[in-house]
Amino acid sequence: MASIGRVNPSLLNSMYDSVIARDTRNLAVITSILKGSSCEELPHIRTSSIAIIDLMLGWREEEKKDNGQKVFLFSTHLPDDWNIVGKNLEFCKLLTCVVSSCAPSMTSRNWDFVLCSLCSWLETCELSLQVVGCDLMTQAFIVTVASLVSAVSVSIERLRTSDEVFPDLITEWDQFFSEKVFSFLLNIFVIEEARLQDALQPAHIMDYVLESLAKTMQWIPLTVLQNNSLPVLLAPEWDDRDYDATPVAIKTVLNHLCPMLGSSKRPVQLGAYFALSRVVPTLARYEDARKTKSDDEREMEAREIPWPLFSTLSSAHVVLEDFLLRFDLDNPFVISPDSELYHRAFGFLLSWRLTLKLFAVSKPEIRSQYAAFFRESQLVSGLLHFLFCLMPVTGVFHADTGSTPSQGIMRLPKFFSEKPQMDPTASASLLELQHLACCVYFGAVRHIPALVREWFNGLDRRGASAVDRFTSQNVSPLLCSRDIGATQKVDKAKLRNMTIKARPVAREVVATCSVEDITFEILVKLAENHPLGAVTIEAGRPIGVSNSQWSYWTLQLTTFLTHQNGSILDGLLLWKRNIDKKFEGVQECYVCFNVLHSSTSQLPKLLCRDRKSVV
Repeated sequence: MASIGRVNPSLLNSMYDSVIARDTRNLAVITSILKGSSCEELPHIRTSSIAIIDLMLGWREEEKKDNGQKVFLFSTHLPDDWNIVGKNLEFCKLLTCVVSSCAPSMTSRNWDFVLCSLCSWLETCELSLQVVGCDLMTQAFIVTVASLVSAVSVSIERLRTSDEVFPDLITEWDQFFSEKVFSFLLNIFVIEEARLQDALQPAHIMDYVLESLAKTMQWIPLTVLQNNSLPVLLAPEWDDRDYDATPVAIKTVLNHLCPMLGSSKRPVQLGAYFALSRVVPTLARYEDARKTKSDDEREMEAREIPWPLFSTLSSAHVVLEDFLLRFDLDNPFVISPDSELYHRAFGFLLSWRLTLKLFAVSKPEIRSQYAAFFRESQLVSGLLHFLFCLMPVTGVFHADTGSTPSQGIMRLPKFFSEKPQMDPTASASLLELQHLACCVYFGAVRHIPALVREWFNGLDRRGASAVDRFTSQNVSPLLCSRDIGATQKVDKAKLRNMTIKARPVAREVVATCSVEDITFEILVKLAENHPLGAVTIEAGRPIGVSNSQWSYWTLQLTTFLTHQNGSILDGLLLWKRNIDKKFEGVQECYVCFNVLHSSTSQLPKLLCRDRKSVV
């Protein structure tokens, strides 16, 4: 990489003079100098580079005139002329470097030119794919423009939290430019993925293109996905359900992107995952509006997760299931990053991260129905078996190739507390797959602890011992800390007449609820191997409450924390609402003495068929 310290100042000045004279051959050298400059050298380089942006803006204004020379390839398909295409590539690379290094020093005029150029070049990419196809020139152009998108996205996010004030820039990006930029990118990403099978370019070139596009998907706005212009793609299995409030645009996104999770190309998998992660919280709201025939009769009916996600999980589960039968829980296996099995496993884990995220953001009654579906489909047992065959039970990670136990080691607990980087431009590795497996396991014990506990209780002695030891040492301390810590972060207005005290060292939480001069106190203690072990509830009956009613309330909390997939805080809030409703005069169930349903937290609303009363 060139550096200003190794370049003669007069030579550098002549390079800038040549650019001013419209000789753009030295742009590549100037870009390299900008990349390799040290902090002490940057001020002069920044000034000169930003001056070139102003110069380019002047060229653009001249170009708009009827007699202007054609310089920029804006909103047109690429010509068969490497000279002008090469100039635009160097323009784009220079803008990428300036945005990455000099964003705070750029004027609003500079930013307007960069963002307008970005939108126009992306339109050129899309038009070229339609007119010219996936030739080498188009691929090079896509890679270069995608790099500029990444640089702009990173710089905008930094400026949001910096001391510098750029309100107009942030507003313009959020309300106009980002939607236009990422609409083009989403379309290009889907087009490029669809052409993988019949691409005429070498595989490594296609990989480079997909890596650049996938990286940009990390910043795609939700509004782009909700209002996408992708070809409509619907699945009969999804549309035949009784009632579905999910818009066609969201269904189209899922039907296009979910199958990509099973791709043999890692960048495609990650690009799809990044975009789908944005959709999941919104999808949960549409799922809440979906009804089935028996929703008014059977609150605990199993609810299938959205079809595209379920289809992706099922297909990967079938492939992995036959392979897993050859391995025990305490005997991890090694998957080669170059194998088809690696990509199947990688997509399977990404799909489960999305599924667990959907589960976490759904309402309690929907989570209960999802849990019933997981139980019926046995998907969770397959997932957990796979995770324990992949995660190293020794507590350390080894490098992918030829390492001894002392080489390439990373301690295991960090892989439960830290998210994997999942950089589309990085190479696939066993280390990444193991890290991702640890994250998925932590998500499972956090969001579906009851299902994990059911699976654990069904293991043989040898398997249960391995799972217990691994979880107690590496997962339970962190999970207990987070669950107990969450009780201290709740909004005080939500607690009203209840106070919660945390005892992290003892793994205990003490809740006190006061109603009409009566104080209720209950203690929740987590097991050392939480969530595999049972939660202990200790409580003394207060005056004014019958033994049977207090026992049933305590039993409901124990049942909720043991058999439902809720947190400590969810259980305590349910316990509090039962008390509040009782003193508000709401009639409890004659059978279980509960005021609220233990899984949906709803008031009784169904009619008893024999007594015709509300139960």
